[in-house]
Amino acid sequence: MSNVGQVEDSVNSETFWYCITQSAWPDVIDIITLILEISGLLLNILAAILLLRVTEGNKVSIVLLRTIFFNNIVDAIIKLLGDVTPARVEFSIVELNYAICVLWDSRFLYWLFNKFSIEAFIFFAIDRALTLDGSQYVRFVPMESRLTLYQASIYIYGLLITIPQFFSVNLERGGCACAPTTVNVPFLAIIYAHVFIRFALLVVLNGAVVLYSAFRVIRWVEKTPVREQVDELNFLHFSNPSEAELKRLEPWHSWKTPSMSILPIGICFIITFGFDATYQFLSGAGLTTYVIGGAPQKMGTLMLLIFTNFVPLTLMVALPPHIPSPQLRVDGEFGTAKYRFDLNIFKVAKLELLKPATANLSPAQMQEISEAFSLFDNDKDNRLSPYEFKVALVALGFELKPDEINELLQSADVVEDNKICFRDFFTIVKKLIQERDPITEIVQAFKLFDEEASGKISYRTLKKIAKELGENLSDDELHVMIDEFDRDGDRSISLEEFMNILSD
Repeated sequence: MSNVGQVEDSVNSETFWYCITQSAWPDVIDIITLILEISGLLLNILAAILLLRVTEGNKVSIVLLRTIFFNNIVDAIIKLLGDVTPARVEFSIVELNYAICVLWDSRFLYWLFNKFSIEAFIFFAIDRALTLDGSQYVRFVPMESRLTLYQASIYIYGLLITIPQFFSVNLERGGCACAPTTVNVPFLAIIYAHVFIRFALLVVLNGAVVLYSAFRVIRWVEKTPVREQVDELNFLHFSNPSEAELKRLEPWHSWKTPSMSILPIGICFIITFGFDATYQFLSGAGLTTYVIGGAPQKMGTLMLLIFTNFVPLTLMVALPPHIPSPQLRVDGEFGTAKYRFDLNIFKVAKLELLKPATANLSPAQMQEISEAFSLFDNDKDNRLSPYEFKVALVALGFELKPDEINELLQSADVVEDNKICFRDFFTIVKKLIQERDPITEIVQAFKLFDEEASGKISYRTLKKIAKELGENLSDDELHVMIDEFDRDGDRSISLEEFMNILSD
């Protein structure tokens, strides 16, 4: 018998964790945990429902945000079920008991969807930083390819980093010990490696990546002039917006820009996720013992739930509550699309229209081209049909004749179905911007204000536009705008007066 014992000792070793059963449930931590589980579930369901209604905007951001919320929902449900369900039930089917043991008692499911959500946030942070930086990767790699890469990385990486949880339970003799006192040495080695690798990848590496991404966003905010700050998260909107949602709101700029939400969420991630990961790391290093069901471990779960609640709250606050429809969003650096309802509206237009063309496009111009391409790529195949190409050019302020459109298409390397890719679209628009005529731009801007095609910018026209865009201007303010620039006293502004204003 002693020989048998020696053999068993040679293949098994003591673990650095064990389970305890609570004698008094619930305590304060348990109550707070239950509250956070329920609130996290409700908040993420609300955020997911709202995001499902958002069909227009940056597709990568929309999909990654949905991935975060949907996995948070599943994660909250699993944690809630673990707290409210009775003790483990044994079934007559051995295989079913084994499956429950491996998937549930090993805490595999406990961690899996949490990892998916975290990795989705990491890639969301990376993509926002690359996009705002004007990275060539973001601009010239098709959106679908980026999404495929991100989604595959999220789920494959999350699965691989969680699989070692299987080895934390003991299936010998048909049992399912939550944390056996001894584990087969090879399996234990895998668990130790998993603890250290998990800490290095999920806390150190992910933490560094998200903080660096936040740093890049901060640098973008600091270096980019406010009027050139184009954050695509400002332009997420519903497919059928209500009248209230069509109200014109200035996009949030500077430190309020939605992409800045990466910073507080990243800090929250490092603190909350790092708590439990550090506890496991210290236990694996022999400095303490990881007690499943103990106060520190339960506190780690509570911290994870804080993150689950914090993400939807932060994003729902950071994203503008009412995003203008693309049909009304006509601002930018292309001159023919600049509404600014104040007494200096036409002076602002002058600054935009008469800006000299440069060899290199500004980040805002590059972003505007990218947004126009994505907006009018109706079937999301990263190519524009001739009609979509024409409409996109009109949206950017270029009204060309059919022959000119055809000439541009012929100059591009169109594919078999006569569609144009983003690279060629970008090249064409860049050339058009550099060749644009300021006088033509002024005429186009005048046509934009002259919705009645009467040749005049009248009080009635301004009032209609102001109402459509949600600007609360009084009649006196509108009349002052007209009177300030009306030189012939007809209470309206002609094209000649409009050109004189901008040429003064």
